[in-house]
Amino acid sequence: MDFATAKMKAMDVGLFLEQFGLAIGANGVEIVDFTEVDTCHVHHTQETVVATGYALVSPTIARGKFPNLSFLALVAKRLQMDQIEVSSFAAICGIEALAAQATKEPLFSEHLWKMIEVYDLGAFFENVKEGGRGHYAMRPRGRDWSQPDWPEIPGAIAQWRKAYKQLPAIKQILVTTIMTLYRGMKDETWMVRVPKQWHAAEAIEILRENEAVFKDWARLYVLYPGW
Repeated sequence: MDFATAKMKAMDVGLFLEQFGLAIGANGVEIVDFTEVDTCHVHHTQETVVATGYALVSPTIARGKFPNLSFLALVAKRLQMDQIEVSSFAAICGIEALAAQATKEPLFSEHLWKMIEVYDLGAFFENVKEGGRGHYAMRPRGRDWSQPDWPEIPGAIAQWRKAYKQLPAIKQILVTTIMTLYRGMKDETWMVRVPKQWHAAEAIEILRENEAVFKDWARLYVLYPGW
């Protein structure tokens, strides 16, 4: 990306955030106009950006503006977002350099498998294609993916849920994110009767307890090309 294009993109992001009272300051995202926070209209595809931006400044403000926005709903909105929304989300999370690469499938696949390895999520996800590292090779454990009708391995999904319940909340949020992106919707097979009902602001606050985890989560979200 040349300097002129980068400058124009930064201006676009700045103008987008401005309408919601947000700006990128020296130390990250800031709320600079509380009147806009109180009065702005937020389209549903913009909610991920705005709710995350407010939550990064004040989870209380984010809850007040979006009282019914669950974390599951926030994640599921990814494919509805346009490029300026994705770029703005990347900017408020401090990973703006990735925004232009948001449809690069190999980057998403590489980052997905890295996260599964680094955060020890192999008990929940497996590679079903020998030698394949694309994200299409990833499946949640619990079914025999080699069979045409993908039968459940006896007791395996129950064990999956049990292991999930034993995770710390921050890792539950990572598993929930991957499952929601994989399914493209609410999952009703694996994620049944397990913790998942965080408010969007609550989940962002938990992720921010570890900056590296938060950045990895945001990078996965930005790079997501669809499944």
